[in-house]
Amino acid sequence: TDISENATATKVDEIIRSSIANQSFMDYPFVPTNAVLKNYVSQDNSSMLVVLSFSSEPNGETISSVKSDVQVSGLDGLGSVYLTGAAVVTHDVQNVFEPAFTLTVGPGIVFALLIVGLLFWSPVSAFLPVLMGGISTEISLAATYVVVVGLEHGSITFLTPTLSVLLTLGLSVDYAVLQLR
Repeated sequence: TDISENATATKVDEIIRSSIANQSFMDYPFVPTNAVLKNYVSQDNSSMLVVLSFSSEPNGETISSVKSDVQVSGLDGLGSVYLTGAAVVTHDVQNVFEPAFTLTVGPGIVFALLIVGLLFWSPVSAFLPVLMGGISTEISLAATYVVVVGLEHGSITFLTPTLSVLLTLGLSVDYAVLQLR
């Protein structure tokens, strides 16, 4: 079916849906070779792999948009649909853990102050490990950014700063206890 130059978006969408529903893919202008079909479609035609390539790592907005497009497409009505890849997994993990992280950092620092304060019987000594942890965290975050983004031209996921904060705080409290005891 031909699409006229002044066709509306609704008409174009209708023609595409009709072509997909009523036309064999063997009639398409590009017919996938057997090698492509073998790698992306199961032998019994019950599953299919679709690969989306991006010029750069997709951000949260792009991932949400793709998820929304997949839901709107109705493909999940035909069976299970999974979106995966490093960016998608990182985005999903971030959505799960970020609220918990924001709730636990404050109480973690309070408990670190309490434990060290009780151990040394001194409020001043209690703040020393947390202060050192803060300084260490700032240095490690800056160094990570310089190396990963500046030198390697990579990207930093939310896990990198999260783990840096937790590790430097934990190590500074442990080291302070070891040194001051």
